[in-house]
Amino acid sequence: MSWLSEGIHAVGQNPAVISGLISGTATLMAAGVVTWRLNRGMKRAEFVIGFASRYHLILHEKHKLNRKYVKTRQAGPPTEHVVELEEMDAREVYRQLFGLMFDEYFSYQRHLLDQSVFAEWMKWRMDDFNGGGNYEFKICDLSYRQGWDHCKLMGPFRDDPCKQFLHEIHECQNYESVERKVRRYKPTVFWRSVRWMMGA
Repeated sequence: MSWLSEGIHAVGQNPAVISGLISGTATLMAAGVVTWRLNRGMKRAEFVIGFASRYHLILHEKHKLNRKYVKTRQAGPPTEHVVELEEMDAREVYRQLFGLMFDEYFSYQRHLLDQSVFAEWMKWRMDDFNGGGNYEFKICDLSYRQGWDHCKLMGPFRDDPCKQFLHEIHECQNYESVERKVRRYKPTVFWRSVRWMMGA
C-alpha cells in the first residue's frame, strides 16, 4: 500500500478530519465568491465615476464653446473662417460625447455598468436628441441631432450594434420606453441570440 493510499485510509477513518476539510473548502469558496463580488462592485463603481467625470468635462467644454459663440455674435457677424472653426470645435466635442456613449454601451454589454444607471443616462440621450420644451442640447449652432448624424457615420459607430441601440433610444417617446430598450439590450445569452437572429 502506498503512502497516498494510507493517507486516504487514515482520513477516511477520522470524521473530524473530513468535516474540517469540507468546512475549510466551503470557507475558501465563500471567501472567493465574496472577494469576486466585492472586486466586481468596486470595478463597477470605478466605471460609473470615470464615465461621470468624462461627461462633466464634455459639458464644461460645451459651456465654454457656447459662451464664446455668444460673445462672438455680440461683437458682430463672424467671418466664414470663425464659423468653420466653431463647427470644427463643436464636432470634436460631439465626437467625445458619442465616444463616451460607445464606451458606456460596451461596458454595459460586459456587465461593468449597472442597468439602472445606464438607463438613467440613456433617458438624457433621448431628451438631448428630441429636445422639446425649453431644453435643447446645442454646441455653438450644432444640435445634438446634427452631431449624431455626423458621428454615426464615423469610426466604430459605422458598423457597431451600439449605433442601432442609440438609434432606438433616440426614437423613444418616454422614459418607460427607454427602460424597455435598455432591458432588451441587457447582456444575456437570450437577448444576444434574439439580436443575432434579427440581424441587429
